[in-house]
Amino acid sequence: MSTELTHLECHPIMPCAWVDALTVSWTRSQQGFTITYRLSGDLSELVWPAQDGGQRRDELWKTTCFEAFFRAQDSEHYVEFNFAPNGDWAAYRFSGYRSNQTQLTCSPPVIESSFDKNTAIVQVTLPEGFPEHVGGPILFGPTGILEAADGTHSFWALHHALIKPDFHHIETFKMTLD
Repeated sequence: MSTELTHLECHPIMPCAWVDALTVSWTRSQQGFTITYRLSGDLSELVWPAQDGGQRRDELWKTTCFEAFFRAQDSEHYVEFNFAPNGDWAAYRFSGYRSNQTQLTCSPPVIESSFDKNTAIVQVTLPEGFPEHVGGPILFGPTGILEAADGTHSFWALHHALIKPDFHHIETFKMTLD
């Protein structure tokens, strides 16, 4: 099963004129759950993580990265994954809204990135069993954080419910996975 391309919205208090679009699509198959982020615009204005990635690291959100949140529809518990274009990653479990954060024990996701002057594609295949282990039906919230060369950040999600960006807010978990 797969979805059509879905556009993420930039949070209105932190616009970024140099990005034309950030889209996401996903596919669920016997091989796993794959998320594809596609960014277009003047990518020379972005700060990219160092190229020596592939490690589990905290605080990926401090520079350009992509995220995915999963929550069972009838639960307060949720899971957050962070993916850097260089292959760094993080995974956390929460017992409720921003509470009791712990490292999620899992295999690393497979992160493949390709770039040219105007397009970046970051494709992520989650470890086996995700997001099914969350329970179903599953709410899904793909997001992105983009750092500009001037140090400013823009925050991208399916929906922004609050005056300041907050990807952990339940209103950002807008897609239901069948």
